[in-house]
Amino acid sequence: MQATQVKLWLSILSLSLSCNNPSNSDNFLKDSFMNTLTVETQTQSEKKFDGPAGELNVTEQGRGGIPVLFIHSFGGSTEHWEKQMQHLQTKTIAMDLRGHGNSDAPADNDYAVESMVKDIEAVVDSLHLDKFILVGHSMGGSSAIAYAGKHPDKVA
Repeated sequence: MQATQVKLWLSILSLSLSCNNPSNSDNFLKDSFMNTLTVETQTQSEKKFDGPAGELNVTEQGRGGIPVLFIHSFGGSTEHWEKQMQHLQTKTIAMDLRGHGNSDAPADNDYAVESMVKDIEAVVDSLHLDKFILVGHSMGGSSAIAYAGKHPDKVA
């Protein structure tokens, strides 16, 4: 069990026990519970990696656990995943596919799913990800499914 889960369970147990003891003040319960649930602010870092069609922009946040790689929809970018990245308490990664966000557009206008799979491969290889959770939305979902079909050993 992760430290965060242990803290949450201890907080719930403490809250439960305190509720059964009328001598405890409401402020103690509130302060104890809120301090346990406070999430450390995670810093984001932005990196660039060489992809098959140019530089690929990647945003990383957090550490530990099984990494989660987010792939955006057509017209999207890493910004679409900011709330999910803040919510998860593990290493999270969002990438801008070719021609989106801060990634270079392909000179040959190749936006085929198979080509975007090569973008994902380039980022996964550059980050040395052995096993990770892959999340995609719309066009990113098609690319994620194609990647998972080609690399089932990599996707958790």
